[in-house]
Amino acid sequence: FPSGHSRILLSYDLKKTTSYIICTRTPDYDHNEQRKSEDFLQSCYATSMKFATLYDFETIAFPPLGCDQ
Repeated sequence: FPSGHSRILLSYDLKKTTSYIICTRTPDYDHNEQRKSEDFLQSCYATSMKFATLYDFETIAFPPLGCDQ
């Protein structure tokens, strides 16, 4: 799926307290198109939060997104 978008998946009992996992695709950072990369990264968070709201999640945790290793 494209950068900046999210998908929601069943967790298949990954943990007893986790029913869903939200996956998001972060952009490959491009120094020549810095603003576009920032917009895609912001969209990752925004689309993830839309799923959390739609599914009425009580909690959500974000790992670091778009970080260099």
